[in-house]
Amino acid sequence: MGDALAAGLVEDDGEVHAGGWSRVGEPRVSIAAGFPAGGRVGAIREETRVLGSGQQAASVQMSDERSTGRGAPVVAGTPGVRAFRERAETRHDRQARIAWWDQERLRRARIVVAGAGALGNETLKLLALLGVGSILIVDFDVVSPSNLARTVLFRPHDVGASKALLAAERTREIDPALRVAAIDGDIGRDLGLGALRRADLALAGLDSVNARWALNRRCRLAGVPWLDGGIAAVEGQVTRYDPAVGPCYECTFTPGMARRFTARHSCTGLVRRVPERAVPTTAIGASLIAALQAHEALCLLHDRSEGLRPGQRLTYLLDAHRAFVDDLPADPDCAAHVPPAMPSRTLPDDPRTLTPAALVAAVLPDRSASVHLGFDLVEGFACPACGVFDPVCRPAALVFEDAARCRGCGAEREVRRAPAIGADSPAWERPLADLGVADCEILWVADEIGGGMWVEIGGRDPWPNADGDDT
Repeated sequence: MGDALAAGLVEDDGEVHAGGWSRVGEPRVSIAAGFPAGGRVGAIREETRVLGSGQQAASVQMSDERSTGRGAPVVAGTPGVRAFRERAETRHDRQARIAWWDQERLRRARIVVAGAGALGNETLKLLALLGVGSILIVDFDVVSPSNLARTVLFRPHDVGASKALLAAERTREIDPALRVAAIDGDIGRDLGLGALRRADLALAGLDSVNARWALNRRCRLAGVPWLDGGIAAVEGQVTRYDPAVGPCYECTFTPGMARRFTARHSCTGLVRRVPERAVPTTAIGASLIAALQAHEALCLLHDRSEGLRPGQRLTYLLDAHRAFVDDLPADPDCAAHVPPAMPSRTLPDDPRTLTPAALVAAVLPDRSASVHLGFDLVEGFACPACGVFDPVCRPAALVFEDAARCRGCGAEREVRRAPAIGADSPAWERPLADLGVADCEILWVADEIGGGMWVEIGGRDPWPNADGDDT
């Protein structure tokens, strides 16, 4: 094997599949697929030398003795390069030759890509080249000028357009056979748990602690493993999280991460207008970490033990060319460690028409119940000076803190938030979509004695070709 590798030959199951000498002035031999590993170089009738620019490369003809019986010619190409076609190639021919590779498994795979920036672009490119069958992209941001130096899918005229929608379009151009869809929205609010739990895994290329926190919570409820990718200057990381075992992202919170997380929220839970933190990154770092992330995805999809274990983090330092893996600690008191949301009931009703009142009537008709939305809802503002209640009925994550000031008298108003909607709420008869509930969401409907059930609602399935044949 050592001699074969030195000659540029690759041996697999006792056969040499490709080869050639690479030093200028040395014989360069193109060997057809199917040669026995111990075959004689003398079995080749002609040799060709690595030629300089402009010189004509000579064709090499295989001997009948060693050419698998067909005497097929080696095709002459650019100087020093030869190719032999033993059979018609498929698109994924080269990767399918890997011993453990299962292209059909990749074709059936469903992967959520959270974030379509620098890292997400590279990840999407690789997933498309690998032939991952169904990809769902989630990102609420638009293309900015700084994206153009770090993203392979965006062009100058794309500035201001949706990252998710454009990335889906350009990913389909790489391989039109793939099923690619996009949600121009937030990973924590706009991808329903019912849709997320149909994914094999999620890959994250997110740029904030808050977004990773949200994805971590959602993946744990959906029972979906995820791979977190992060880049900064000349280093990057890939971390594997599994909801069934090991630590989660929230377990790893440091004081600095906690400060960044809370900096975006006021003491009343409303959103502060905090400028985005620009992190120094390059396309090089994004390419490297996306490649490592994609390889870990392959290990997961193929059930290979060679990849990261749940709770392990791979760090790569580009300037030192050093890599190391560390085991992250689990927090036994972590608030994110909850059982997955397994629905007991499924309703086809669309959240654009289904109200909390109608949902309760459908699943717990004889009980006084409430609907837990999975987030805090700002029901409204009460002004202590004017005595006026102003209904809002929006997720707290979409309401800025300056909205709490009374438009009439200028006083600071009381924020009325609720994690669940009951019959006394101003949101009781409002459509769930108006309250911020996503399509295919899974909601907890609680009764008055402490019981309840998970209910998956309907709507527009965000997965591509959801109504067609996805098998």
